[in-house]
Amino acid sequence: MNIQEASRQTGISKDMIRFYEKKDLIHPKRSENNYRDYSIHDLHLLILIKQYNSLGIPLSTIQSMLLNQNYQDTTDQFSKQIDQLRQDAEWAYAKYKNAKDLLLILQSYKSNKNYDTGIRKTMYYLNNQNITEQTITYVSSGIARAVYRIRLESLKQSTYPVDTGLLFAYNHPNDNYKYQEIAEHIFYRTIVEVPSNQTISMKQLKQIIQTMHTRGYQECGDIFIYQALTTGNDYGIDVICVEFIVQKTI
Repeated sequence: MNIQEASRQTGISKDMIRFYEKKDLIHPKRSENNYRDYSIHDLHLLILIKQYNSLGIPLSTIQSMLLNQNYQDTTDQFSKQIDQLRQDAEWAYAKYKNAKDLLLILQSYKSNKNYDTGIRKTMYYLNNQNITEQTITYVSSGIARAVYRIRLESLKQSTYPVDTGLLFAYNHPNDNYKYQEIAEHIFYRTIVEVPSNQTISMKQLKQIIQTMHTRGYQECGDIFIYQALTTGNDYGIDVICVEFIVQKTI
């Protein structure tokens, strides 16, 4: 079959098929008029090359495997790539979880439902002392949430100390940062409006806690505050979430 038909049957562009041939990965026979004539075996080979390459195996390694039957380099590459694919899958799942959670917050705010509860799987907190240029990308990539943390013991004080950081909703990336593990727990979350560039006061926080108590929940761990919506200027209203680690009392 000609290159157009090979492209149609494999889903690989004609330019890419020519590129594979240029890289000495595939060697289609030539017809009497010197046109490429692709066999069924060539089609299978094209698909295999595309599959290996899409999984992160370099074309040079694929070439060595095909021409020299050097499978060791390929297995080594796969071993490295599996770790990367696992992390990519975790990142994708973290983005999915964050997107679902943000949607729930927006829906709750729109319907004037100002609180919700549920179960959080193990999370990981990285405080601002460990935040670097690299970890900031964790927020922009959607796998972490920038939060303001209030420790449980701080509720006994008139004010709470500044403690900002990143909160991960899944097993943290494979790096050398010192994360604090937060075990699986029940959460109670409420949505609050505050003037832009202002933090929630201890008085407001204690009012929220009193309401939470009447609903049958008792704070028993850290409190995390994070932004959900903003007006985009310094004189508007920010919509924030105040999330407690709790236990049920009734």
